[in-house]
Amino acid sequence: MKIRLILLHYFYKIKHLLNWQQQATSGFRNCSDLLDYLEIPNTDRSHVLEHHRFSMKVPLSFANRMNKNDIHCPLLKQVLPIAAENDGITQSQSVPDPLQEREFLTAPGVLHKFQNRFLVIASGYCPVNCRYCFRREFDYENSALSLADWNQRLNELKNTPDIEEVILSGGDPLTLSDRRLAMIINDLRQINSIKAIRIHTRFPVMIPDRLTDELLEIVRWKNTESVRITIVLHINHPNEINDELHKKLKHWNQSGVLFLNQSVLLKGVNDSVLTLKKLSYRCFESGVMPYYLHQLDRVSGAMHFEVPLSEGQKIASELRTQLPGYLVPLYVQEIPHAKSKVPLISMCN
Repeated sequence: MKIRLILLHYFYKIKHLLNWQQQATSGFRNCSDLLDYLEIPNTDRSHVLEHHRFSMKVPLSFANRMNKNDIHCPLLKQVLPIAAENDGITQSQSVPDPLQEREFLTAPGVLHKFQNRFLVIASGYCPVNCRYCFRREFDYENSALSLADWNQRLNELKNTPDIEEVILSGGDPLTLSDRRLAMIINDLRQINSIKAIRIHTRFPVMIPDRLTDELLEIVRWKNTESVRITIVLHINHPNEINDELHKKLKHWNQSGVLFLNQSVLLKGVNDSVLTLKKLSYRCFESGVMPYYLHQLDRVSGAMHFEVPLSEGQKIASELRTQLPGYLVPLYVQEIPHAKSKVPLISMCN
């Protein structure tokens, strides 16, 4: 075991020499390797799920922010498959498609849930498999946007003048090459009705090297007065922002890029006022503004992360007293067929 651990540490240290594409495809793929790397004793592994439908995928750069010898590390909990995912009682209120997104797929790669917005599944790939992901059962093979579909979608957008914003989602849109992203953004900028482009991504949080100078120039060059580009990150815990990510986000923000953050309220990860307060300040220090705090979407296999609504409301209410208003994320829930996300803070006492 000792020799194996030494080899693991050496092998994964070498991976720091890889570019962002190589890092995204060469992370941890099984529980044993990750837990060995983190020096988690076997006595703490009884609840770990080695065989699972939703594969495990964890980049090294994210694993390096996890606590060693700590099975309860909040970063590890987000990505480690455990037996509760298959517990019939725990998961009894979950469904494969909690937001009923299949009903809003107007064409391959396009979700039209809200009147003036299109959501584009720009890529079906993501560098990490978060265990609570509401699209963990999504049919990316048949629903992600292909290059052949793109021109047809553009024509539809040109003929839908009430669309004012396009959201690039996934998977993760930053898995696309810089050239492909530049093409998509440039195509969207040519449509007169579009005033804003949003990029929803967790990629830079997992692999900060994705925030390249080349990508920064693309975003800055395409970010005009007529079409504003906003990058919405997904950060759940303050420990996710290490010095490397902090410096890159700060540099991008000082270069004129607007970052927002949306989190999911997760049991055992960030379900405390103190943690969420630290997260808001850490984001702010890095040039990222808090945006949303989501109630968990009840997707199959993730119900053990759910924080009861009443408890979430108490946390959100207390958070308002601990932070200046501009650092308080809006506590919301996405409900199928609702015309927008539903604020939950108004239900608090």
